[in-house]
Amino acid sequence: MKRSRNFKIEFKDIEDVICEHFEVNSFSLWNGGKRKKFSKPRSIFYYISFYVNDCVHEKVISDFTGQSRVTVISAIRRVSNLMECDKEYDKEVSDIYKKCAKLHKKECSVI
Repeated sequence: MKRSRNFKIEFKDIEDVICEHFEVNSFSLWNGGKRKKFSKPRSIFYYISFYVNDCVHEKVISDFTGQSRVTVISAIRRVSNLMECDKEYDKEVSDIYKKCAKLHKKECSVI
């Protein structure tokens, strides 16, 4: 995914879309531990937050989520690698991004 310079998506909006998509609540998303049911959506949150909010640094994301900066960076890399290897995963992340972008009624041509 290329970093967007067209618009920003609020963290809360991304969180809401991800919680709806994966059918988890916000509390479980951040406090669900390492179980895949929660770690996958959490990783996708980090990835989308980092790549669409051009000026956002990993530290800002970690401050919002309460996770360490290293955790955020690792998750971003993991999602990026999975998107390159797994087309279904890539499509899922792209679909979530598009749902986020629709909240702002913008064209989402960066994916």
